[in-house]
Amino acid sequence: MPVDAENLPHELVIDLLPRGPVPLDLQVKVNDMTLFSEPVPEKESSTVIDLSPLKPASQLKIELLSETWSPMEVTARSLDSRRLGVAVKGVTLR
Repeated sequence: MPVDAENLPHELVIDLLPRGPVPLDLQVKVNDMTLFSEPVPEKESSTVIDLSPLKPASQLKIELLSETWSPMEVTARSLDSRRLGVAVKGVTLR
């Protein structure tokens, strides 16, 4: 994502929804630096991540990495074998 290197955003806000088995671990990397690594809460939540450790850059690469689960593993009658991760409602830079 292009950004103004002279005026970088100071926070990354990730809005999460409760889905699937909990807790799932979530790791957030920005420009290859891990800035967050915790289990996802069992209810709808917003996670605010401080971006001050980042070096000035003209691009931000935001990666959301989580454990995965399959609906077939948690619901006896499900035929859904997809591998799903955390449910993200929104991502905001501010």
